[in-house]
Amino acid sequence: MRPINARDRLVAAGRRLLETEGAEALQARRIATEAGLSTMALYTHFDGLPGLLDALIDESYQRFAATLAGAPRTGDPLTDLFTLGLTYRAFALDSPQRYRLMLGLTNNRPGPCEPIDRAATGPPPAADDAAFGELVRAVEAVIGTGQVRADPAVAVAGRLWTVVHGAVLLELAGFFGPDEATALGNLAAIQVDLLVGMGAERDRAVSAQLRAHTDRPIEPAGKRIL
Repeated sequence: MRPINARDRLVAAGRRLLETEGAEALQARRIATEAGLSTMALYTHFDGLPGLLDALIDESYQRFAATLAGAPRTGDPLTDLFTLGLTYRAFALDSPQRYRLMLGLTNNRPGPCEPIDRAATGPPPAADDAAFGELVRAVEAVIGTGQVRADPAVAVAGRLWTVVHGAVLLELAGFFGPDEATALGNLAAIQVDLLVGMGAERDRAVSAQLRAHTDRPIEPAGKRIL
C-alpha cells in the first residue's frame, strides 16, 4: 500500500470537512489543520484553496458519473430513463453538501460551472460531461424505440436534467415538506408530462415510472441539508 502523500491528505481532509460540516467549512486553515499540515501545503500542491476546491469538485463529478453509470438496467428504455432520474435524486439527497459544491451553490466555489459541450459527438472528456452523457444515452435509447418525438437527444436530455435538478433543489430546500411521497410524486408527474408532450403514451409512461420505483426504490442514506 503506497503512503498517503500530502496532496491526498489535503483532499481527504477537505472531503471530511465537506461531508461533516458543509462546504462553508472548506477554509485553508481548517483544511490544513485537519490534514496535519501547514497552510503552505495548499499552495505547494494546489496553488491555494481554489485548486483544492476544484479537485473536490472533480472528484464529486467522478462519483456522480459512476453512480449514474451504475443505475440498474431493466431492458425497457423508458423505465431505465426514469430510474436514472431516481438515481440522480438519490445521489443529491445522500450527499447534499457535495451536490451543493458541484453546482456552485456555496459561497466559496472557485468559479461558475464549466459549460458542457452539447455538440460533442465523441466520448465525454470530463467527469461532468460523463454524467450528462449517461442521460443522453438513456434518451437515445428511448427515442430509438419510437415512443417519443425524435428531437436531438442532447436537447431532450437537457430538458430532463433541468426538470430533475429543479425538483431535487426544491426538495432539498424543504419546499415539499417532510412527506417524501409528495416530492417523488411531483418529480414523477413532471417527467411524465414532459415525455407525453413529446408523444409518449401517458399510460405507458406512467407504468414505466411505477416500475422504476417498484423495481428499485432508491432511498437516500444521508441527511438533507441545503
